[in-house]
This record gives sequence, C-alpha cells and structure tokens, in this order.
Amino acid sequence: MQNQAEAIREQMSQTRAALGEKVGAAAEQAESAVKGAADAVRGAATSTQDALARAAEVIRDNLDVAGHIQRHPWAAVGVAVAAGYTLGCLLESAQESGLVGRAEAGASEALSSVREQWGPVIGRFRELAIGAAAGFVGRALQDVVPENMRSELTETLDDVTRKLGGKVMRM
Repeated sequence: MQNQAEAIREQMSQTRAALGEKVGAAAEQAESAVKGAADAVRGAATSTQDALARAAEVIRDNLDVAGHIQRHPWAAVGVAVAAGYTLGCLLESAQESGLVGRAEAGASEALSSVREQWGPVIGRFRELAIGAAAGFVGRALQDVVPENMRSELTETLDDVTRKLGGKVMRM
C-alpha cells in the first residue's frame, strides 16, 4: 500500500509539474498575444496621429490666405477684381431693375440701409480693383512694348479703366 501511495504521490507530482509547464506556456502565449496587440494598437495610433498631423498641415496650408496671395499674386488680383466688379454690378442691377421697390417693406428698408451704408465702400472697392488690375496689366506690358508705343498704351489702358468704372492707378 505504501508503494501505491508513493506511486500516486509521484503521479500527482508529475501532473503538477506538467500542469505548471502548460500554465506557464499558456501565460507566455497570452503575454505574447497581449504584447502583439498592444504593439498593433500603438502602430495604428501612431499611423492615425501621423495622418491627422498631415491632414492638419494640408488644411493649414489651404487656409493660409496670405501665403496664397504671396505665392499667387496675379490670382489674388483677379479674385479681387472679380469680387469687386461682381458686387458693384449686383448692386447697380438691383437698383436699376427696381428690385428694391418690389421687395417687402421691411426687406426693402433693410436692403436700402445696406446699400446706403455699404454702397460707397463697394463702389470704391470696385474702382480700386479695376484700377489695380489695369495698373498691373499696364506695368507688365510696359516691359514688353516698344518704347515709342508706351504712352499710347498707357492712355488706352487709362480710357479702358475709366470706362469700366475703375480708378486709374500707376503700379
């Protein structure tokens, strides 16, 4: 019986050792899997952070109006001319078509108030935008036109500028 008890103890000891090895191996596998998942999450977070930083940089660059104007001055002048001319034309068109007269009383008063307050400013902006564009064109052409034609070119551009409602400017 004592041999049998010792054999059982030996089996229990072997079973404990085997179970300990299996638990240890399972723990190592779990630890490795957790480390792998953590590394994957860190990698994804880093990639996401990098992508967001690049997107923020692109947005910042696209919203940098001063930078766009410095890099593309002619486009900026064109936008200013177009905006001033369009606003001026819309304001004149609303006045000439009697749109103001057909609007409701409250809206008519509001539009009239806006026209009275901002009309001169928009008109000056339009004059300056047209004048600046013509001035830039004149300045650019002065360098490529023969000297004997420069004064005639200047007079012609001045006439065009005035007929468009612009203010003659020298750049």
